[in-house]
Amino acid sequence: MVYLPHKRIINMRQYRILIWVCLLLLVSGVFTFSTIAAPPEQEAITEDIQLEVLSAGFGGRFREDEWIPLLVRISNQGADLEGQLIVRPETSGRGLAHTFSTPLSLPQGSRKTQFFYIQATSTAREIQLEVLDNEGFIVAREPVNLLSVNPLDQLYIFITRPEADSLNLVNVAPAEHIGVQANWIVEQLPDNPVALRAVDMILINNADTSAL
Repeated sequence: MVYLPHKRIINMRQYRILIWVCLLLLVSGVFTFSTIAAPPEQEAITEDIQLEVLSAGFGGRFREDEWIPLLVRISNQGADLEGQLIVRPETSGRGLAHTFSTPLSLPQGSRKTQFFYIQATSTAREIQLEVLDNEGFIVAREPVNLLSVNPLDQLYIFITRPEADSLNLVNVAPAEHIGVQANWIVEQLPDNPVALRAVDMILINNADTSAL
């Protein structure tokens, strides 16, 4: 009569401990399962695909929510490739509000230079330019550094020959603001004029404009 209640108390404590252990194991199992079930990043980066950014924005600078020209060179020493050139928030961060992509066709042994256009917010610092194949695998990636200008900062482009002297315009700006200058050659002029809406002035000096 004396030990029976004590035995029940012990059994109840053991029962509660057993429940807590089972709950902990269950929670641990759920988190472990979630980690294992997460799909790995689809990467198949190869040296056969070479990706190079020749020019980004306007000397690395850009104006928020205006089009940013990227001059890109891509070469393929492997098998024929059909895919896309892409910049996306998933790999470039919150500086991008949307995904930007364009179809890409690279036969074996080919090389092409083309413009690619994106938009970014002022928080963008580094974006990831990627080449995806038709199965969605990343076959090439190149980081691109960018820095936004303030709304009243002046953005200039000075176009000349590579060997010619440059003109310094960085001090030509409203009070308490700065001038930002990109020194280009003619080939860096975007093929879509909308990309130049961010620019306040373009100066061309001693450059061959016959191809424009």
